[in-house]
Amino acid sequence: FKHDMRSCAIQKGSNPQARVAFFAAGFSFSKGHRILRVPFDYHTPYLFDGEEISLGVRAWSWGYDFYLPTKSIISHLYIPANSPLRPVFWTLDWGLRWPLQYRSLLRVHRQLRINNNLSPDAQIDLINLDDWERYDTGPRRDPRDFFKWASVDVKRDWGDKCSAPPWMNENKPQKAYCWSKDLSHDYEQVPGGLPYVPWKSGTEDLFPPLIRTSSYPPPIEQHWSPSPS
Repeated sequence: FKHDMRSCAIQKGSNPQARVAFFAAGFSFSKGHRILRVPFDYHTPYLFDGEEISLGVRAWSWGYDFYLPTKSIISHLYIPANSPLRPVFWTLDWGLRWPLQYRSLLRVHRQLRINNNLSPDAQIDLINLDDWERYDTGPRRDPRDFFKWASVDVKRDWGDKCSAPPWMNENKPQKAYCWSKDLSHDYEQVPGGLPYVPWKSGTEDLFPPLIRTSSYPPPIEQHWSPSPS
């Protein structure tokens, strides 16, 4: 559930309306119906890695697209987790809290249809299915297509089984998770950013309905289709 923000960066002014893959919970704007259709799932206590991908993929499956702002206007400084200036929930009573987080992760795996890849051995009774229809993915795009479209290889490999990204200093210890493809070239070079994924037929009139304009949906040459298996 981690991705490096370098894979989301583009050069200033290189693509004024870049469609991107990943949702940032700390800096996002949308119409209010996005909150109605894709609310924060409060059945995921102590979830950290997984909150944004859950919100993002669920929104994407409801037909929402994500765009980078035309310029950087805000940044976030990550202070080391052991600093008193940045209290985090995993520094207190973590022995009691981590089982709740584990159940939250299992719920998100099931939501995003990646449980067979990431948690195939999990006991079904550990997965919290409360209010499932309210917090499940939407009908307009298949969540499994998101990971193909975003070039994310969903697998359980860790540590030395993963190749380091090309910009990482080889002398530094490898992080304990795998890296996805760098998408910045796609954001910069393709008109509109990443290819547009069309909605499933028959879903245009669901709330919120598709509002067509002269530029949206984009022309068919900007559409994405999955590669043959």
